[in-house]
Amino acid sequence: METGEKMTALIEQYKIYIESKDKFVERSFQTNRFFLIFVTLLFLILCLIETSIIYDMTSPLLFSGIGMGACFLWWANAEMYDFLIDVKFNRVICKIEEHLPLQIHAMEKAGFDEKKKSKIKLHLSKLTFPEVQKLISVGSFFVFFIVAVREVIF
Repeated sequence: METGEKMTALIEQYKIYIESKDKFVERSFQTNRFFLIFVTLLFLILCLIETSIIYDMTSPLLFSGIGMGACFLWWANAEMYDFLIDVKFNRVICKIEEHLPLQIHAMEKAGFDEKKKSKIKLHLSKLTFPEVQKLISVGSFFVFFIVAVREVIF
């Protein structure tokens, strides 16, 4: 293969990986949206059960259990997407870019990492989107857990 053909093939592989990463990230956002809506609906149902005249101890326990399960799946899903995006795409794209004249993805990632390090510790803008997803899912899990414990104890 000639040098020009190698470069063309490399650029095509690069474009395919960039497009695949974009689609994968979009699926991650769609999954996050699903869990966010689902957990919000469960919170709403629990609130309606708590304020309604028809109160059954089984209902809050059932919806809390479903909520805890959904929150665990949400967290696990966010963790897996974060891992796969880093390993499957970011590392491969950076390796491909080593053979290209300009490493745009690596420069963008380095800029993001530098900006993230320069932020004050515990500042919310230091968190990445997957970290925020995980925090929301864990926080929601504990709310459902507290509701379930309260139903059992009281």
